[in-house]
Amino acid sequence: MSGTPKDRWVDVGEMDERDVDMLIERALVGLDAEDERSLAGRLDESCALDRFDGAVAAVAVAMHRDAEPMPDEIAMKVRALGRGFAAARSAERASDAEPRTPSLKLAGTGAPVRGRVGVVGMVGWLAAAACLAVALVIARPTPEPGAEVRLAELERSPDVIHAGWAGLSAIGAANHPLDRGVQGEVVWSDSENEGFMRISGIEPNDPQEFQYQLWIFDSTRPVGDLPGFRAEGLPEILTQRPVDGGVFDVTDAGGVLVPIEAKLPVGEGVIFAVTKERPGGVVVSDREIVFLALRS
Repeated sequence: MSGTPKDRWVDVGEMDERDVDMLIERALVGLDAEDERSLAGRLDESCALDRFDGAVAAVAVAMHRDAEPMPDEIAMKVRALGRGFAAARSAERASDAEPRTPSLKLAGTGAPVRGRVGVVGMVGWLAAAACLAVALVIARPTPEPGAEVRLAELERSPDVIHAGWAGLSAIGAANHPLDRGVQGEVVWSDSENEGFMRISGIEPNDPQEFQYQLWIFDSTRPVGDLPGFRAEGLPEILTQRPVDGGVFDVTDAGGVLVPIEAKLPVGEGVIFAVTKERPGGVVVSDREIVFLALRS
């Protein structure tokens, strides 16, 4: 089939290092006529130089566009890699002819950077930042919506429930010493198997000493697994093995918003009980319940 020949992609790793430097300089600031002819003479006419230029330009734009500030520790690594790259190139090019005439300004400075050493120094920053940016994208998943945003979405579920926290007196037991007048609620959806807890009025915990853990008692699950946990007046459902809802910490008695992380599907959550457990939580609790919420 006739037509325009397709671009041939070239592995820059197989090219002469000086030619790669010149390609980058060409994309950023341009070459003088002599260097342009010299480079063109060494490259195949079918090389997709416009796409190479586009790739370099994309990295340059990404480095200078308005964006969320880079974390300090990453910025330090970028600076270190950039300085190392520029220093190495400077040493290699020390025997080159006089500097080229094109000049440019680095963002945030007033000083022009002249010649290939300056361009390569900038490329060092670009290359280091690009590599680190790719690593960060791979290592960091797309962030989930914020807790308040996700809670607002959950509120629109047709089966969402609101169950207010109560002290143990609600089931005829003495309130726990860590309960300083618990307030808040559980917002839960069985269909989404997801929910949130708003909690205030309990003792802040030291995670090295103990953590709070949520347990979800499900009316569709069997009861009687823990017959020893019986007391007159307590709901029979408390004898079942509940679903683990995750551990959490309270660092401020003023209130926290905690996502519920149910480890198993819940058919119908009817009691949400918070216990005091060792750091990291437990698989089977001894039921030191601190407070709970009852589905109405």
